[in-house]
Amino acid sequence: MHQFDKVELIKIVKPEHGYEEQEKMVANAEKVLQLLGLHYRVVLLCTGDMGFASAKTYDIEVWAPGQGAISKFPACPTARISRHAG
Repeated sequence: MHQFDKVELIKIVKPEHGYEEQEKMVANAEKVLQLLGLHYRVVLLCTGDMGFASAKTYDIEVWAPGQGAISKFPACPTARISRHAG
């Protein structure tokens, strides 16, 4: 069994601003990591690694020296969810 704590970054915006806001979220997460002096990389996931509702997802992988391993920072997905009247 594997247990971990996780933090998600979420913004609810109009669809036409989704990708722009996603880039801002990634930039904000990168700024935090830079200020902390942590080594990281941003990975754009392929469709096979994304959730069903995601249109575009970044993972941020951070080197955690205390663990001697790479750890994932909050994912930054763009979800395209439509509601149909029915």
